[in-house]
Amino acid sequence: MDKLEEFILRNKEEFDVFMPSPDLEKGIKFRKSHNLVVLSKFTRNAAAVLLIFGASYLFHAKFPLSSFFNSDESIERAYPELYKAKQFYTKQVDYKMQQVSKHLDTYPELETELNYEFSELDSIYKSLQNDLKEDIANEEVVNAMIENYKLKVQILEDILYRLQNIENKNQSKDNSYEL
Repeated sequence: MDKLEEFILRNKEEFDVFMPSPDLEKGIKFRKSHNLVVLSKFTRNAAAVLLIFGASYLFHAKFPLSSFFNSDESIERAYPELYKAKQFYTKQVDYKMQQVSKHLDTYPELETELNYEFSELDSIYKSLQNDLKEDIANEEVVNAMIENYKLKVQILEDILYRLQNIENKNQSKDNSYEL
């Protein structure tokens, strides 16, 4: 023990002469508990705000508002002929793309040309979708959207036709050398 501590222990009774008033003690406890109450209310409110914003962010990340309003599904429900045409021509495009993709290694410039043409058609299709959402000449827009799908199929058929002609010419050259 150091000297100060020994002095306090020996003279303890002399230090206990003055007792704090009970009001002072209550005031100290009130201020202390009041700060904790304010802090805990603030903490609860902050936690609630963070929880609400976090849940809202997750909900909107999972389900964006654009999926609820003016979605492709609502357009397809409103125009079943467009939905049927989309299904039919999408299958046709996929099938013909598989056939064309077999030749892309041999003709790499073909892939660039195809990507360009399809991106142009896709941008036109999106523009038509926006027109349809705004109720601009619905029947004409639906027909134009179907024609857009037909154009994709026609482009792929033309490419396949040209590729077959090239292959036939190559085969005829190879056969002429064999004779």
